[in-house]
Amino acid sequence: MIIKASALWGDFMKRFIIGFSKNESGQALVLFALLAIVLIGIAALVIDAGLAYAARAKAQNAADAAALAGAQDLPSFEAAIGKAKDYAEHNGIERDDTTATAPYDGDEDKIEVICAKDVRYTLARVLGLEGTNVSARAVAKKISQWSGEALPFLNVSDKYDINKGITLWEKEGAGVFGRLEEKDDDDKDGLEFGYVIHHKNDEDRVYFEILYKDGILVAKGTVANIKTQLQHIFNQNYPEKKTVYIFSLTNKAIEEGNYKNLDNKQRIPKEDLVLLEATFDSYDEKDKKLSLTVTGIYDIYNGKYPKDYYNPDVKGIPRLIQ
Repeated sequence: MIIKASALWGDFMKRFIIGFSKNESGQALVLFALLAIVLIGIAALVIDAGLAYAARAKAQNAADAAALAGAQDLPSFEAAIGKAKDYAEHNGIERDDTTATAPYDGDEDKIEVICAKDVRYTLARVLGLEGTNVSARAVAKKISQWSGEALPFLNVSDKYDINKGITLWEKEGAGVFGRLEEKDDDDKDGLEFGYVIHHKNDEDRVYFEILYKDGILVAKGTVANIKTQLQHIFNQNYPEKKTVYIFSLTNKAIEEGNYKNLDNKQRIPKEDLVLLEATFDSYDEKDKKLSLTVTGIYDIYNGKYPKDYYNPDVKGIPRLIQ
């Protein structure tokens, strides 16, 4: 019974197809045309969408490279923008199709780059679509590498910890105030010690750089001739509680008391030092006393340094942040 029904159905379909081919050839052509349009649309989706995706990927690579290159020249905004456009062009994006903005978002160590590229369709033009425009965006930030910026003092006696206060420039012994020695350009031993003052007469930019790679030198006396620069640095960072850095004896060296009786120009090796990150609490210029609160501790002897450090004078590492 089932076999007979199947045979009848097959015979019916055969007669239907023969009749359709004889009497409905116009409808077949219409159906074929519609099917061809669908197939072209699918091919256009695959091929032209792939072209647009590849073009956007190329624009993104160009934007990333341009932002990283431009960030290296910050805070020189004109130079940063010019270099960003150069790198975008080198990566296949026309200069007129690249927009670079520095400073970006009110931050002088950020640059934004937007790269655009026109994509002409191939098969999709049959459907009346000429092409599209793709764009990509990148934001880079210049992260400076800490290389010695610190106050010209050594914490000799206060054991440190996070959120704990310390006091600098106070008398620790006979003529010892924990101050560091200024760099001596006449040293002939091949080692570098002391501190250097940068932008000495600019109250908004002055800072001290400590030469610490061979250890640091502690000198006796108060040295009142740096009070003005210290006041400027205090004003730069207080009351906003911006970060400053200080060298300190390690807690172990403080406990062992190896440096209770410091000699003039005594060298402290790196293994007995840590770098403290801190904020100002007060500065008494008359009594020559600095009070700070510790916010970070870095074991510089084992290569641990501040990560989020910025100084426009210091060569930095550009990083993509968006």
